Amino acid sequence: MSTSATGQVLVDEDGTPLVGYTVVARHMSALFPSDLTARPTDGQGRFTLTYDGDFFVTEFGHRTIEFRVLDRVHRRVTGLEREDVEPGPLDLGVIRVPRADATGWLVTLGKGTPTPPVSTGNAVGVLVDNVVAWKKVADLLRSARTSVEFMQLFYDIHGRFNADPTKEDPAIVLQFAPPVPSATALRAVTANDDRPERLLLTAVGRTPPVDVRILLNRPVIDGHLIGASLVLPGLGLLIVIIGGLIAQALGAGTSLDEVREYFASTPLPAKHIQGATTSVFGPTHAKLAIVDGTTAVSIASPFDQGYYGEAAHAIDDPRRGGADSVPIHDVSFAVTGPVVSVVHDTYRLHWNAVADAADQIPAITAPPPQTNLGDLDAFASLQVVRTLGSGRFTDPADGEKGVLEAYLRAIANAQTFIYLENQYFTNDAIGTALAHALTDPQRPDLNVILLMNINPDIPCYPRWQRKLVARIKEAMQKAGQSDQQRRRFGVFTRWTHEAAAPPDRPNPRIAPNYLHSKVAIADNQWATVGSANLDGASLDFFQVLHAVQFGDVRNSELNFLVLNGIEQQPPTTAVDLLRRRLWAEHLGLAGPTDPQLDTAPAGGWVELWRAQADAKLAGLKTNPGIVLQPAILPWPDVDETLNHPREHLAALLGKAQEALGLDPIIGSRRFQFKQGTWRDKTAELDPPLVEEEGSP
Repeated sequence: MSTSATGQVLVDEDGTPLVGYTVVARHMSALFPSDLTARPTDGQGRFTLTYDGDFFVTEFGHRTIEFRVLDRVHRRVTGLEREDVEPGPLDLGVIRVPRADATGWLVTLGKGTPTPPVSTGNAVGVLVDNVVAWKKVADLLRSARTSVEFMQLFYDIHGRFNADPTKEDPAIVLQFAPPVPSATALRAVTANDDRPERLLLTAVGRTPPVDVRILLNRPVIDGHLIGASLVLPGLGLLIVIIGGLIAQALGAGTSLDEVREYFASTPLPAKHIQGATTSVFGPTHAKLAIVDGTTAVSIASPFDQGYYGEAAHAIDDPRRGGADSVPIHDVSFAVTGPVVSVVHDTYRLHWNAVADAADQIPAITAPPPQTNLGDLDAFASLQVVRTLGSGRFTDPADGEKGVLEAYLRAIANAQTFIYLENQYFTNDAIGTALAHALTDPQRPDLNVILLMNINPDIPCYPRWQRKLVARIKEAMQKAGQSDQQRRRFGVFTRWTHEAAAPPDRPNPRIAPNYLHSKVAIADNQWATVGSANLDGASLDFFQVLHAVQFGDVRNSELNFLVLNGIEQQPPTTAVDLLRRRLWAEHLGLAGPTDPQLDTAPAGGWVELWRAQADAKLAGLKTNPGIVLQPAILPWPDVDETLNHPREHLAALLGKAQEALGLDPIIGSRRFQFKQGTWRDKTAELDPPLVEEEGSP
């Protein structure tokens, strides 16, 4: 049995030492693998690890140790296993790592070359909020002439098809015809409004008919959790049952039956509506529309009308239909060009896994490089990255973690700023990487800006994200950084603030915006937009109950990486345009061309965010009846989990918040599309933290 190991880590192509990489010795033979020790490589890429023996070797005569090589933010770049049988040091020799695996911005999946390759000559469109994104989808469905391939997590639909659309009860409207309904000008939905099911049927009815295929998430009790029930019969079975109930309650259920029922009497073939069989904890989460094999949209939101919205994110908006949620912000992405064939590969993988042999779809020929932007924004080089669950597909059998690799590479390479806007922030690998980046002495000016939800919609997540934020701040403090240096990490939340409008709204109101977006930007050179959250399910493994699952349960996700003048790719305006559109909306600036977005202030971009958030907070404290334009507030620096708007405001405003006459809202009015009337009279208030004396 060894108690030490030595070796050297070099770039495979030319023998360059990989300096400052971490080598971890991990005991793999035990029921629960654990790290034995870790040390960085020196100036020649050499390392020496010293560790203890354990009872496992004494009892069984051997153990398996995995030696992992990690980069500066602890991304795994390679690894090798050794059977630890003989006494004396283990000589691991030279560990050679392909340069592309060890460094750079591009995802390789450990294959030594960008995988998939970078796609050049694409036209891209940045679609911020669903007034814009769903209009793009409606326009594409209307223009379809050969094929529509549609993938969704959820598709809300009511009843059966009726030849007279005015007799249906509409659930989803992608685009409203003039006059557009507003809170002061209500109207019922008419046949002139764009509904996805009617647009799809119009496409099917063309001559020749458009080949329309719909693929929806279909969760099942899967082998991962069933395996746990065999090991732990009582607990495991209970986990399966509870897990299914939780997943259904969180909206991870299926709308497959409802969609099939609606289209049952239409020309759309039943075999062209399929369910992508997934674990209840690892859904087919990517949402895509591919039209005519030439244009694709990463649709950020499920087809639930509550996700409809624009930059103002009004608390009461009849266009959100029957939803009673707070306003939701989201970001989608449209592409035309060669990359569409890569996106289609992901759709084909999922479709062919569930369709009959006679209804399999082939790969498509890549569209040519684009020379005309049309209604899109910029030309760009792109890499498509995915998350796929282990054991779900024959190839790749172990799944993929390309989205996680993309994020870790960006965090490792960023020099000036990292911007993260995401529905969830609970992934340990991302938190660890950010902590290493912010304490890297070679990057003293790096800013990290995080925009996230006050109350994500999965149990445990509010507490986990608070702990992760605290862990990053603690790492900066332990590194000896001053208060000023720690200001480089800024965390913010998004809100809608509206003035009083007597008589029905006598007080000013404020409601959190639910961030559903999955966006990141680094140094204005790299960006990602897609379906993957910054949690375990979207990146490496579903965190809840992971210890009793067999294999890693993951969602199916797809993200685009946008490359601006890096990795030998040409410059593009797409990354900066994404940054400007988002920041102008969140910071309450005049628009994407606002000069405040041109140059970072002293201290970096986080100072602009702090200034706008502090101005908003000061305005609420002084006179909440006056609405200042910034839509962000600072993340409260308190050691407790805050789940509701009133709790967040109390932490920021102190005891005076109840006396300000500001109404925190947790739910908006619901609207009936068919009748053209409000279903509820008022938005739902967040109840006071402490009941007033004498109240029931």
